[in-house]
Amino acid sequence: MIIGLLYVSTSLCCVILTFYFCFIFLLMPGGTFLTVSQSPLFVIQQSGTSVRLSCNAEGTANPYMYWYKQNKSKNLNMMVLSVAPGSVTDVSDNRFKFNRTDAKTFNLEIESLPRDVSGVYFCASSVHSE
Repeated sequence: MIIGLLYVSTSLCCVILTFYFCFIFLLMPGGTFLTVSQSPLFVIQQSGTSVRLSCNAEGTANPYMYWYKQNKSKNLNMMVLSVAPGSVTDVSDNRFKFNRTDAKTFNLEIESLPRDVSGVYFCASSVHSE
């Protein structure tokens, strides 16, 4: 699994800090590589505004893409799974919108940023669903 990292912290306003973090992962015996990256690298937003986080996979496209959230207690929870462009699993929290535009791009939008979205956000891509 390939993982990117986003850190969200809230206090008087909602601060979104993204650390550029990508792994290059050997996927196939033939030496095919995939790089997953998230952007923007750094954003500061006030509560009530919106933010868009982009996840891009370069190299061989994997069918499965995910977004995870790690909260303050370090629990890692899968937010959504996409098996193909235009397809996402049911999202239980309607504040988060996910859009998989093509095989290599999976975006997360948070509208009207509430203070309780603080956590670490991970984008991932995999050849397997688990």
